[in-house]
Amino acid sequence: MLKKLIFVPILVFYCVAAEPICTNGFTLVNNKCLKLMSTTTNYNSAEQYCRGFGATLMTVKDSVENDDIKTFLKSSASMVWMGIYCITNEQCFWDDSSKNVSNYSNFATGFPLTDEGNCVYFAVATGKWISGDCDSQQRASVCEMPTTVADKYFQMTARTTSMAIATPSTTNKNSATLKKSVSRSLEI
Repeated sequence: MLKKLIFVPILVFYCVAAEPICTNGFTLVNNKCLKLMSTTTNYNSAEQYCRGFGATLMTVKDSVENDDIKTFLKSSASMVWMGIYCITNEQCFWDDSSKNVSNYSNFATGFPLTDEGNCVYFAVATGKWISGDCDSQQRASVCEMPTTVADKYFQMTARTTSMAIATPSTTNKNSATLKKSVSRSLEI
């Protein structure tokens, strides 16, 4: 009877609970990264500032986020630009291209009101959203970017490698061998 030896590779998979983190001085708030720019600017300057980080002005998709942002900002600013632009009183859109604001909004009574302006700011004391003039009004702003995860198992390290090379002397056959040391640093 012929016996066959079969090797079965066993793959081991393991899951690592990846914890979301924020970079570039952003703060983790309700699974998104936020950064307050306390310097007051008009809406377009606020957008450009956020784009410099690869971010957008903040979006608020539900009442929990609205409350968390209100808490995050309570001691920092009173009014901040958010990423909403209103074409009409009935048509407002998120700057991050995530469509119409109709799924959730927290506009103050009587808003949006495009007669006041097409841009929207967040009133920190109430958590309400209010229309404002994009160019003439100066407000602080909040940038938003997605979270990332830190890889705990992959680390970049630097190594130094040294080796000695012995070669016979070509000028004096009786001399000792010539030793050269070569050191090289590799950064991975």
